[in-house]
Amino acid sequence: MCREWIPRALPQLRAATPSARFRPQNRVTGAVSFNNSALQLAAKFEAPVTANPITADLKGKAGLESAPVKALAAYRDALKKADLNTAGKYATAARMQVIREYRAQAGEQAFRDAVTAAAGADLAKAVKRVIVRGATASVVLEGKEIEELVQEGDAWKVD
Repeated sequence: MCREWIPRALPQLRAATPSARFRPQNRVTGAVSFNNSALQLAAKFEAPVTANPITADLKGKAGLESAPVKALAAYRDALKKADLNTAGKYATAARMQVIREYRAQAGEQAFRDAVTAAAGADLAKAVKRVIVRGATASVVLEGKEIEELVQEGDAWKVD
């Protein structure tokens, strides 16, 4: 497996890499490749680097009482009941589309089994940290699982 990551802000690395081309300082580019007998994968990327500062870093009671965690809890509770109408109030349209497609493909019983297992432990015990960056939030759970949420209007939604 070969990985290459060339930060645009580090010209010394860019100059040391023969395939690097000049890019503005606020961009990052890289390539990833994987090759084994069953699978070949190669990808290249180029993206802008923008500031996305942490606006809140919540732990303990503050994290548990935060709006992102409350939205995540309501979403998981609705999924446990296979109530997609209620879950849709706490999830983005893109997330709900994936869930609906999975439900149609897997069948009702497999869907219920999967969402019950995915809902995991009680959030009160699992939430370790909530990191908010403007209109996005990352809820860090035990086992290093991370749930991403976005703010749509006044509501937080699982993305």
